[in-house]
Amino acid sequence: AAPPPPPIGDASGKKRWRDEDDWDDAEPSTSAQQSQQQSHQPSAAVPAFNEPAPKSGAMLDVVKKLQAKDKQGVFAEPVTEAIAPGYFALIPTPMDFRTVKENVRLGKYTAWDLFVTDVEQIYANAMAYNLPGTVFHVLAAKTSEQSKKIINAARNAALTPKEKRARMAHTASLASLGGAGGSVMTLTESDAPSASRGGGTTSAGGTG
Repeated sequence: AAPPPPPIGDASGKKRWRDEDDWDDAEPSTSAQQSQQQSHQPSAAVPAFNEPAPKSGAMLDVVKKLQAKDKQGVFAEPVTEAIAPGYFALIPTPMDFRTVKENVRLGKYTAWDLFVTDVEQIYANAMAYNLPGTVFHVLAAKTSEQSKKIINAARNAALTPKEKRARMAHTASLASLGGAGGSVMTLTESDAPSASRGGGTTSAGGTG
């Protein structure tokens, strides 16, 4: 005869033998149930969206609009040690609009995200070098926010109606899965405060 199954404790704490029928009818473990549930869950497919490469004219138009908000040309040219002592010890990735325009001319921006990264670097560098509350830090922070709306508008304008629908489906699908769903830039666009290179605060604007 087969040996009896191992004893288990009942509610009173006494050991009892479980008959063979009990073992056959036993409920699957919690982990097994979860595994079965997961195997039956349908996989959600995210609609593909491949944003077209940016055109040079569109990027240069963005740069023109952003530079129009920088009345004193703080971010126009590379910063030098003479203008901003110790700058390169603090800023590992200098960037400025002259360099951005040169990169556009050389065809280095094969995707909008590459262009956006360099533009954002300009303002991030300025805020890293200049103390909060200084005219250059305030200018960089405000223009950085404005740049998001300007760039987003340029990216939208570059899409065909079909591409816009594909992007909306892609974004909605990511959002339903708990993903970022893409960035939405809705900040207001207004003139940034004017600033000058003079006055006690060193501008780190040229290289951001």
